[in-house]
Amino acid sequence: KQYKHVNILYGDNHYLTERAIADNCFIEPGKLYNTDAVNRTYTSFGRLSYLKSINIRFVQHVISDENNLLDCYIFIAPSRAQNISAEIEGTNSEGDLGVAAQLSYQHRNIFKGSETFTAEVRGAYESVSGTIEGIINNHYTELGGRMGLKVPKFVFPFISNDFSRRILATTDFDISLNYQQRPEYTRIIAGAGWRYNWSRQRHRHRLDLLDINYVYLPQYMEGFLEQIAPANPLLRYSYEDHFIMGIGYNYYTSNINQNTPMQTAKQSNVYTLRSSIETAGNLLFGISNAIGAHYDDGYKIFGIRSSQYVKANFDYSYLHNFNKNHSLAMHVGFGMGVPYGNSTVMPFEKRFYAGGANSVRGWSVRSLGPG
Repeated sequence: KQYKHVNILYGDNHYLTERAIADNCFIEPGKLYNTDAVNRTYTSFGRLSYLKSINIRFVQHVISDENNLLDCYIFIAPSRAQNISAEIEGTNSEGDLGVAAQLSYQHRNIFKGSETFTAEVRGAYESVSGTIEGIINNHYTELGGRMGLKVPKFVFPFISNDFSRRILATTDFDISLNYQQRPEYTRIIAGAGWRYNWSRQRHRHRLDLLDINYVYLPQYMEGFLEQIAPANPLLRYSYEDHFIMGIGYNYYTSNINQNTPMQTAKQSNVYTLRSSIETAGNLLFGISNAIGAHYDDGYKIFGIRSSQYVKANFDYSYLHNFNKNHSLAMHVGFGMGVPYGNSTVMPFEKRFYAGGANSVRGWSVRSLGPG
């Protein structure tokens, strides 16, 4: 079967659509042999998680002594499409019995374009014995779920198919919801995301077109927040109502040889650059301002004051190897976060911090400084 510039030979199982096959093929008939087109075809088909193997073969097609052509054959083979797993566990906390179960499902070709769909559901329950004064629930209960869809192309309304093919991006959608009941509180955590990932040679990009984080405590024990605040402000923030809807961009580049990491030690100069910028609350602030919403205590959504800020980060590291025993390493980082509009302070989880494996080793995360 011919579709656009590709002749497709199916077996018994038409596991990929004609469009999915043609969109990932950059070798065009009638054109001169091009190594970049072959590599892009390998790269594009290699992004399809449903495929087990990809092989491109050229066969010389002799028409005459002066006209020699190449016939190109692309062989692809599928792997297992669906996977399901289940986990069950039991707990015994000083005589309080509990049970938890999780069910996960994955389909790596749900729309016959190597789109990966994942779904998870989890439930847990544990009893609480004894008479504890002041608690609001006499049990531990958790119900949660998550769904995600990964599409191996750039998906956006009104974007041409040619642009989507050139950028070689993947589009990720996800949504999650978690409901918790504990003796001290009842909490709801929800999130949603829409992001793009793409790379070209040594450059990697990620665009978070939509990133939502929502935490709501409908009830909690009297004095609960005050008890945990002195010990861990970050912990307290995770139990306060907040809503963040933001957009962000991340960029990464390095000259590290990814194919042979063992050769990195032999490179004379090695560098890595990471940078990011994100902002939140502008769309909500603009809509609230346009419709004349009440502003005495800030614009709110779902009864929660939304966060508004801009944050940028730059990180550069450099390594010069004099020989196998001596090297010089340098690292510089710079970042700034500015709340404005609907916020007077940065959300705690978005503030800069020190400690942990990636900054000042020997101290736990956020144990140094105000963060």
